[in-house]
Amino acid sequence: MVGLGGWVGQVQEASTRQILQRFLFACGYALPTAVGLVAALSLTPRLIADRTRRGALTDIYLTELHPLGVVLGKLGAVMGLSGALMLTASPASALAAAAMGVSWQQWLQSLLMGWVALLLPAALVARLQWRTVPELDALRRRAFAPAPLGATLLTLAALLVYGYLYGAAQTPAGWATLMLSSLLLPFGAAIYAGSVWTIGGLSVPVAPTAAAIVLLGALTLALATAQWLSWWSARGYRLQRTLGGLTFLGLVSLGAAFWAEVGALPPRVYFYGLLLAGALGYYLARFALGFHGVSKPLCPRDGFGGIGREWVLFWLSAGVIYGAIIVARGVWLPPLWAIAVAFYLWSILVWVQSLSLGVILHRRALLSADAPPSLRERIVSEACPVDRSETAMLISAFISIYILSWGFRNPLLSFLLYYPLLITPLGGLLRYDFAPWAYALYGMYALCMAALVVLLKRQSWERYCS
Repeated sequence: MVGLGGWVGQVQEASTRQILQRFLFACGYALPTAVGLVAALSLTPRLIADRTRRGALTDIYLTELHPLGVVLGKLGAVMGLSGALMLTASPASALAAAAMGVSWQQWLQSLLMGWVALLLPAALVARLQWRTVPELDALRRRAFAPAPLGATLLTLAALLVYGYLYGAAQTPAGWATLMLSSLLLPFGAAIYAGSVWTIGGLSVPVAPTAAAIVLLGALTLALATAQWLSWWSARGYRLQRTLGGLTFLGLVSLGAAFWAEVGALPPRVYFYGLLLAGALGYYLARFALGFHGVSKPLCPRDGFGGIGREWVLFWLSAGVIYGAIIVARGVWLPPLWAIAVAFYLWSILVWVQSLSLGVILHRRALLSADAPPSLRERIVSEACPVDRSETAMLISAFISIYILSWGFRNPLLSFLLYYPLLITPLGGLLRYDFAPWAYALYGMYALCMAALVVLLKRQSWERYCS
């Protein structure tokens, strides 16, 4: 049984030699999963992107294949081949286990868990293949298809970073990142397969938790990949949204609990955790969660449905982060302050959403049209591309975070850099220690800016349509 607090204490008291031993153990013990990850990254693009093997295979089969069945079958083939290659690297992992006194039962469990965890990166790479649209040159985007050398270098870099975190994580953010990445990366899933983490008064067994996250996340990505293989199904989108939303909220709650458990201030965990959750939810809604999907039974109200679904996901994220802090630390944040912070960050989300109003209006007109949408129109609605103005706002947000991190160390920089930038909604982010009325006031300001953007874009759209 591994408690987060106990593990943190061990790392703080560890000598340089002990840190090096932990690093070498992490790299050696997780070597089979690294080999499997290289195989998964290399094989998945070559199997998934073979569009000539989708549909009716008259030379082999007598019935037509379902797109989701095609995706799941090819992911199964990747898993089988990756597992076979993992066995070739298992002797080195067994030696590392013997040197550290790990039993052979624990080692077998780790090997199995590392193999299961390969399904998530394989499904992710499969989803990234269908950023390309072979039928439409105008929408063609470069797929993520690493060659064996590129996959090896990428895996080696990830293994070294994880090994460093495992051996020498020193800050609360580093410890929280290590624990959360252990549920997502095959390296961590293998190392912590038999462990139980204690968070507050709860015990979290790592193996079933990681397996549930991997299976739900992989199925969500497989459903998203099948949509790009022309499976425009309302039932498929509902299942994708449900599974993806549950997986996302589970990861958000675990990340907040880890961060709070290792000693971070609860207000910081809530504020910055909700900020990151809102940003990730905004982009994942367009990439994997199917919030903006257009299915076969077209409905005009779905034109703005994606916006509402992003709002629901955001407020649910606020609730699970608040609850995670209570479970991990037993601290009840002031409800009025928490609601004001959520309102402020939600208003910024609304303002960013308003920049995509042109795409949303196009989707609404598409759904209201009498003629069924073409393949190109479906793909545009599904992708919901981010325009340059949104990218500029995202860069502005990161600059603001940088200013917050360094500018406040000097009162002059705070006066010259931070406060003048507050005239724009994303020019300068409020700190986590403001009064509730400040968040409410600034949130209303951001909503007014969003309303202005909506008004200008709607007038532009009406002139375009006329």
